[in-house]
Amino acid sequence: SSEDKCVILTRDEPHASKDNYSDYIRLMLVLGDANMCEVAGFLKYGTTALVLELLEDNSDLKLKYQNPRHAINDLRSISYQKKDRNVAGLSKNDIKATNVQRYYLDMVSKHFYGRDFLTNFTIELWDETLSRLDNNHESLVGWLDWVTKKNLINSYYQRKKPKYQPEIIDANYHYLNQNRGLFYHLQNNGLIKRLITDDLIKYALYNPPSNTRANLRGKIIKYLHGKYYNQNNDNEIAFYPDHLGNSINMDWMNLFIVGFDNKHNFSVRMTDPFETYEDEFEGFVQASSNLK
Repeated sequence: SSEDKCVILTRDEPHASKDNYSDYIRLMLVLGDANMCEVAGFLKYGTTALVLELLEDNSDLKLKYQNPRHAINDLRSISYQKKDRNVAGLSKNDIKATNVQRYYLDMVSKHFYGRDFLTNFTIELWDETLSRLDNNHESLVGWLDWVTKKNLINSYYQRKKPKYQPEIIDANYHYLNQNRGLFYHLQNNGLIKRLITDDLIKYALYNPPSNTRANLRGKIIKYLHGKYYNQNNDNEIAFYPDHLGNSINMDWMNLFIVGFDNKHNFSVRMTDPFETYEDEFEGFVQASSNLK
């Protein structure tokens, strides 16, 4: 983000209808948006989901902050500590940050381990990552971004005269151009731990979740792509007729096509995040049957 934001942001904007406000609350975790390593990204979502389940189950979490401001102070402090990485805001005495995570890990394991493959995998990966942090954090090169970047900067300065400042190396690590970004250079040389394959990423690009409203958005894009574009070249962007080109608007809750058939507009309001809107898609296909 180009603006200052909270690390954890709650807002009265669930992207659902007012009828569903009691069912859906939007929680934004801004921390970790720049993660590149698959392990770091996976653990961010997996561990957060499991801890939220603990809260929803009214589990008795004795280790928690009484003042959220202390959590932010600890977060900043940990990022600057070189060795112990202690947490100061939870009690009168400092607590090792990995011990705090182990407390939550133990609670999650007690309640959820054994129920399915994904839960077990998350818990086991979490456990292994904490063990490596305690015993030899350098073994997490390719797992966690801060360890990977620290290793990259140190190795660069050992081999060459410091031509670039660490901040430049840091920025280039996150460069999204896969032909130039330092992260992708490391990944292409087998130095990044993969949890998924490039084929799975490509599959997800063309196949949105089938049990949410993304189903409708994805199907309409795929339908228009097939109707107006040669699908033999997946590396190019679809081009639509002039009367559609700049008139397709989608967001979390709305799908709107201006001048859909040169005369009428087509719109769907998607107020339920877990509705697939299959009937609306059939209506869209029916309405577009006469389009040229």
